[in-house]
Amino acid sequence: MKIQFLELNNFKSFKGKCTISFNSGLTVITGLNGTGKSNIINGVNFALGKYETKTELIHEGEKEASVRIVLRAGNGNLISISRTVDINGKKSLYINGESANDNDIPYEDFDFVLLDSNSHNQFDSTKLKDFIKNLKEESNKKQIILVSTETSMLDYADQIITVNQKIKNQSEIKETQLI
Repeated sequence: MKIQFLELNNFKSFKGKCTISFNSGLTVITGLNGTGKSNIINGVNFALGKYETKTELIHEGEKEASVRIVLRAGNGNLISISRTVDINGKKSLYINGESANDNDIPYEDFDFVLLDSNSHNQFDSTKLKDFIKNLKEESNKKQIILVSTETSMLDYADQIITVNQKIKNQSEIKETQLI
């Protein structure tokens, strides 16, 4: 299964609803420091139960946060996984609209890799080029989503998502499709 889109609602730095579509191949999420790039990866991890459910995930001044991730299986079927937490710490998980628990999430069927900036920031320029080349080769088989402020990564991307929070409580997501 690969990620089709992610829907963040009052999650961390994203006020209101923000939907981000993902393509196959190598997607690079870029933007300046502090603009919310890592919060996108945190959102995926939260929806999939890999991020501890805390009330700190709720955007300041809101009563709850939710994240929905929609995945497409190899046969074309879609699966929707939604997770919510409210200011009292009450949490819920739904798969295709049905109440569920973490054991119901089909982790073994996932065909994507998430990499935050910590996964590659320690490389020098030569090792970084090798890392990118290997990612590009792997992206022919798996969907790879990478957070980076490193502009050299953009040359290898199949899709670029730029995150820019211009003013507090307002997010702007720009998607660039590359050929």
